[in-house]
Amino acid sequence: MRSRLGKMLPLLFITPLCWGEYQAQQIEQVEQIRVAGDMAWGGIDDWQLSNGQVCAVISDIKHEGELAATGGYLTDFGFCDTPGEGFGQLYFAINLSGTSSPAFYKMEAQQGEDFSRILGWARYGGFELKVSYELNEQNANKLQIKAELTHKKEVDGSEAAAFGLVNLNRGNKVFSTSLNGSGPSPGYEHKPLPSGLLDDLDGLVGVDMILSLPDAGKNPMVYGQHIKNAYLLSEDGEKSQLPSFVGVTESYSAALTFTESFVFDNEGAFLDPLKLLETQMADLGMGETLVVEHEISLAAGRDAASVLNQYWDKQPNLELPLPAGGMSVFMQRESDGAVINHAISAADGNVSLRAPAGKYRLRIEEQGRVLAEQPVDLQADTTLPSPELKASGKLRLPSGQTMRLSFFPEEGQHIDFSRQPFGFSTGGHSETSVIDVMLAGTESDPEVISLMPGRYRVLASRGPEYSAHMSKLNIEAGKESKLSIGVPQVEVATPNYVHADLHTHAAPSFDNSYPQEQRIRSYVAQGGEVLVATEHETIYDYHRDIAEMGLSDRLATVTGTEITGLVQSETAPHTLGHANAFPLRVQKGKYRSGAPAHENKRWRDVIAAVRKSDPKAVMQLNHPRVIYQPDEVSEPGSQRYNESYLMHLLDGRGHDPSQPLSAEQNRSLIEKDPETGVRDIDFDAMELINGTGAGLHSYEQLRKDWFAFLKQGLRLVGTATSDSHGQTFGEVVLEPRTLIYMTKDDVSKFDQDDFIAGIKSGNIYGTTGPLLNIALQSGDNRAMMGETLSAKEAVLALTVNAAQWVDVHTLRIYINGELYQQMPIIKGQPNLLPLSFGKDSFVTVEVEGDRKGLYAEIVPVMPPFAFSNPIYVDADQDGQWQAPGL
Repeated sequence: MRSRLGKMLPLLFITPLCWGEYQAQQIEQVEQIRVAGDMAWGGIDDWQLSNGQVCAVISDIKHEGELAATGGYLTDFGFCDTPGEGFGQLYFAINLSGTSSPAFYKMEAQQGEDFSRILGWARYGGFELKVSYELNEQNANKLQIKAELTHKKEVDGSEAAAFGLVNLNRGNKVFSTSLNGSGPSPGYEHKPLPSGLLDDLDGLVGVDMILSLPDAGKNPMVYGQHIKNAYLLSEDGEKSQLPSFVGVTESYSAALTFTESFVFDNEGAFLDPLKLLETQMADLGMGETLVVEHEISLAAGRDAASVLNQYWDKQPNLELPLPAGGMSVFMQRESDGAVINHAISAADGNVSLRAPAGKYRLRIEEQGRVLAEQPVDLQADTTLPSPELKASGKLRLPSGQTMRLSFFPEEGQHIDFSRQPFGFSTGGHSETSVIDVMLAGTESDPEVISLMPGRYRVLASRGPEYSAHMSKLNIEAGKESKLSIGVPQVEVATPNYVHADLHTHAAPSFDNSYPQEQRIRSYVAQGGEVLVATEHETIYDYHRDIAEMGLSDRLATVTGTEITGLVQSETAPHTLGHANAFPLRVQKGKYRSGAPAHENKRWRDVIAAVRKSDPKAVMQLNHPRVIYQPDEVSEPGSQRYNESYLMHLLDGRGHDPSQPLSAEQNRSLIEKDPETGVRDIDFDAMELINGTGAGLHSYEQLRKDWFAFLKQGLRLVGTATSDSHGQTFGEVVLEPRTLIYMTKDDVSKFDQDDFIAGIKSGNIYGTTGPLLNIALQSGDNRAMMGETLSAKEAVLALTVNAAQWVDVHTLRIYINGELYQQMPIIKGQPNLLPLSFGKDSFVTVEVEGDRKGLYAEIVPVMPPFAFSNPIYVDADQDGQWQAPGL
């Protein structure tokens, strides 16, 4: 008989005792960290448990999370010492509101010869939460999670109608189903999920398995979250079973248990609409405990079958040989068409699918195109013959060339070149569209793509400096064609200005699974020269990836992060909003690689801390307002409202550009920290355009804020960024972009200090296509953007250049934020425009054209547009520039 002596011995802040491979410990040294991968967040002081094969990291209580101001949450889970971890983070939330994550105050490690366990205790209002994370030999490589929420005391405004486990899934694709095989099974197609779950239950479905699948990458791992049990425990020990429900968005999945029982049909729809009212009034009774038991399983692979075949290992197995790897096979119930399993064919074409015995229909797809369908009556292990597939054609792409290729049917919209063979959508909105093929001129570029037979138009582009070309082709079934198309050439050079996107994302971000290699390839194909890495809440360095692709002489990179405020806290009741900080240093072994802490802080606290750690860092306020229609007002508490700092500030009223900064509504922006003297408005830059999806609506409102700041002496530099999270139409990297002055613009000899100095100087401009050459001159004196000219009269020297496919027709000149002159302009033609000034001033320009021709197919939504940063004028020539005031 094995001894159990010491099996429950708590281990606090000491080196772990070791029984075989089971270990639980608080990490004290970098060498102890065993969860590997570019997306792993855990670091020193976090808590780790292992069974020798899989390892999990739970953040320490002093480490904030995305949805919580404290740690105590599962942040990493993967095969030990194996790169590829991509779990995301798992949070506990009461009622799924922005302020409902319990705050952990204590953690403890336990281990024995056949288990390892981390315990955590948290509080929320009058509720106490105890959580256990455990690996044990009875459940192989599955992490057991047990959460017990107890109502301990009455606290006003503290109710618990529902308790949820929320997985921020890194942009992984989510598949949900019922393990009994007959219950609801949305597969990859999920209902829209409202921002306030307790206001609308229609987005929830009664399933017990949620799968999180990676987009791509090396050593991909699939995660399964099995909702094993949920029940209510009365104060006297009586147990009542409770159902759980799942809701899915492109950013997270939520497994929710209500404190009331519900009746729902086989499709997960609620039968009694009055339950909605009951839900809003429900609460966990005094002394009652809500208990939920989940397990997180792990498998190598990229499809649902990687996990489901393990759970259904006693169920019939279907083998299907296909002619190639990378094809998708969806298993649908014959009765209702619900997808209950999905596999991607292996490199040899083999497919293996398990499911409960029954009648099914197989749907075989490649890149979203249905190649075959066939019924199958699966009652025992079955091997099917290779099916007859619809023939597609092959297209060989140009080799060794750099370009973005956009494909259009002879009549129609962009073709979807999804790399993910999933068909994932939320509320009917596809999250997988990849509209173009990007080529960087490297050996790793795709060589051949598949297309259905038919006639196509193809566009080749490379950003606004380059020419764009169109070609037509005819794809025949079963044949390979070669694409013949013009190679984009430089039409308009931009000497001393480098093309950069100061806000982009890829797989290291918590809401993303777009591979780093593809991000780099898209950057080069779009004519980018400096990649500024601004991954959410972690510091990631692209130097290694760029070097491995052989692109170091063509693409430079600057390492930073996007500080992403999501928690509604006492200090920031409407969240902090978002901002980029760069350059920053990767700090190996630190939580989130050393990304700045920010929750429950003001911007002045964060800015001061960043500059203390990295004195040269640029702080850029991101998407200060997000407006898609004129006069649109985002609802308080909505995602767009919370992410838009100028819309709410500290008290929810937002910045009023018609009022001085000293006005009550705006005053928080200029309140100095008593110790550092830093203010909430002390950013170096602010985004004026964030992506092209909003057209010019957001820009026009943000211009009011920006001009108000400039008029009052706040020299914030205006930027234009894509905020690209992938490659969908409307999220293409470098659309728009910022051109930044450098004294030496050879990126093969990139000088980061020169680049940062260019941004801080203000000698930059934003554009979707037009290219600016602008200066103010008086006699022999000349001032560029960001500089000051001492003169009462000056000449604005402006030339607007653009490639042939970019239209430009209108120039607008602003003096002190007021429209001074609007006039037609001809691209390529120099303009000398006399200006006079009665007081110290600043001058900015905008140029615009029509969205037509090739431009309309290359750049989404926005017309050709560019804006300059200010040139300052010392009109009284006293050697000092005085802000003109509102």
